[in-house]
Amino acid sequence: MFGFLSTNFAAVVNYRSLLKYPCPKNMKFFWNFGVLSLLFLVVQLLSGLFLTLFYDPNIAHAFDSVEHIVRNVNYGWVIRSIHSNGASFFFFFVFLNFLWGIFFRNF
Repeated sequence: MFGFLSTNFAAVVNYRSLLKYPCPKNMKFFWNFGVLSLLFLVVQLLSGLFLTLFYDPNIAHAFDSVEHIVRNVNYGWVIRSIHSNGASFFFFFVFLNFLWGIFFRNF
């Protein structure tokens, strides 16, 4: 490393973890499917927790509570669309990770 960067703790940690990280030469972008499925699982959990604050599961009020989330809650329509699309992305990446594991016999 160069000059003062070799004595800066944050620069040394970032250099070792991001630039000089040991990984196999055959690592492809397929390795990202597991991480992406975990990321979308966390997005599902966080957006689901937010939506449960305003949702009423009563059979007479369920549709009205969803309409209230979409119309009256600040950015509720964004959280609801993130939650609904995040479920599709989660299952898509889990499926790709499963197929990748079968194809390369990682079981």
